[in-house]
Amino acid sequence: MCKTKKETKRKVQFKTGNLFLFLGIIVIAITMMFMNPAFASGNVIVSILGGMIDIISMIFTAVGILLGIYSIGMLILAFKGEDADSKLRAATVLIVSIILIGFPQLVEALDLISYLDVNSIK
Repeated sequence: MCKTKKETKRKVQFKTGNLFLFLGIIVIAITMMFMNPAFASGNVIVSILGGMIDIISMIFTAVGILLGIYSIGMLILAFKGEDADSKLRAATVLIVSIILIGFPQLVEALDLISYLDVNSIK
């Protein structure tokens, strides 16, 4: 069976493509082996991430309140229409909103921000 030039050329291109992919993966792996991460001061990281966590907690609380109001409306309409699927969906959204509202208290109760300090890890 005689192969044409195009068929041979396609196979060569396919093999070189795999070769470049393989070489790229090897270069990335070697680079990752010798890479040394540089960390900022522990206090800077804790203060930046603490501020971000405060903002995210505030957003979660606001979204939880809005979602709670919406789910209560959905629940009232579901009881009015006596639709079991809508009742379940509204109750699920209400539970999610309660979890979102309680998330900041969970973070404070578990003291998760203290785990951000690099110097306190033993």
